[in-house]
Amino acid sequence: MSITLNRFPVLPTSLYSEDSLGRPSASVAGFISGMRSAVLESPTIAACVVVNIVVVYYVVSFLTSKNAIPPVGYPHWLGSYVGAIRFFADSKRMVDEGYQKFKGKFFRLPLWTNWNYIVTKEQCIDEMYHLPDDVLSLRYAAHDELQVPYTMGQQIHDNPYHLPIMRSKLTRHIDVLVAECLDELIRAMDDTFAKKCGDSWKELNSFDAFVGVVARTFNRILVGAPTCRSPEYTEVCKSFAIETAVVGLIINLFPSIVGRLITRLPSLVKRALAHLRPVIAERHSAMAEYGANWADKPNDMLMWLMDAAEGEEREPERLAARILVLNIATINTTAASFVNAVNNLLSHPEYFEPLREEAESAIRAHGWTKQAMNQLVKTDSFLKESSRMNALGTMSFPRKALRDITFSDGTLVPSGNYISSAYSVHYDEEYYPDAATFDGFRHLQDGGAAGGKANNSSGLIRTNARYLIFGHGKYPCVCI
Repeated sequence: MSITLNRFPVLPTSLYSEDSLGRPSASVAGFISGMRSAVLESPTIAACVVVNIVVVYYVVSFLTSKNAIPPVGYPHWLGSYVGAIRFFADSKRMVDEGYQKFKGKFFRLPLWTNWNYIVTKEQCIDEMYHLPDDVLSLRYAAHDELQVPYTMGQQIHDNPYHLPIMRSKLTRHIDVLVAECLDELIRAMDDTFAKKCGDSWKELNSFDAFVGVVARTFNRILVGAPTCRSPEYTEVCKSFAIETAVVGLIINLFPSIVGRLITRLPSLVKRALAHLRPVIAERHSAMAEYGANWADKPNDMLMWLMDAAEGEEREPERLAARILVLNIATINTTAASFVNAVNNLLSHPEYFEPLREEAESAIRAHGWTKQAMNQLVKTDSFLKESSRMNALGTMSFPRKALRDITFSDGTLVPSGNYISSAYSVHYDEEYYPDAATFDGFRHLQDGGAAGGKANNSSGLIRTNARYLIFGHGKYPCVCI
């Protein structure tokens, strides 16, 4: 036994420093001094101190926690960081587990620095999505989640003047913009599939192909033609949309100083400016020459931003950055949703004929117009069912509590935490009988009679507490 013990390093017998007579100093200062010396001299003691501090922290935190909202998805005695690691790797199972256990209540999911409170009660979901922005904020949550200063620029958070423009101008000009999008969509589909493949079969990555189609179509109403048709420009938009989420995630895992090292914002804006600067300069010249009497003034987002911008926001760099930001909420999500719908259609060929017949009838009657789109009630139901079963994520984009929030059921969410709703509700048998089965016409009203209107009270974009693909409430879509 003595031989075995002699193999271990000898640790100091006292953690107190010695006084002038060589005796241990039994004071707090002496203990601290001795501890510091012991730690510096022995890595073994340093490791023991760190382990004990961590253990004591978790034990005290567990015993003193007074939050009545149950955490989900990890052994609580191991601490919330264990849960945060699991959430990073397996969020869907954690959300589903919480929904099954606490349906009709709140539960908590651990993040790296705080908590995400998940609300499942219908009344509280409606309350959450109708709270004022100075109480529960999507913008402040996006600032943290996407690390906006490094991925988009701080001005996007400080001066989001593009949001009221989108809400007013897009609605006011919806008929014209839909016609623009339909025109560009046909051209983009033709260039992406018909011209590339010709009369022969050719293998394409469906997601990549539709990302290009969506980027080109959406930018028709952002910057107009022919800029939206430039492959180099749309590639910048696609890269920005993807890299913003990735870079934001990486920065959240490390100190924020990492953001300065890995941000791609300056280089992507520079690449976008190669296409947008001449357009902006040409429009500035026309505005100076014709003023309010400019007959051929473009009707797109870039022009609206130029009209509303003040001060340094008028600079081409700022305008280009804001145009790139507007691509984020559309390109990847729309392309992924469309690919899911195509896959569901291929898996259920019985929907081919009814959907084709509906489309042909609507186009014969109204052409490629918004009126024709309004007649596609079966298509609308099919797309909604596809979205229900293929939600892009596990929960709605979080909102940040800017102060303590008390819901009608008495639940308190402390300031600084996030609140989301769970997409698990889309598989709830109470709301969707036989929820795991794809039913393309599940959401039809009045049997889908001819002459009905898509996007009615049960349509694709009509949200409620049981259908949360686009969020709910005042801003049923994520626009930073």
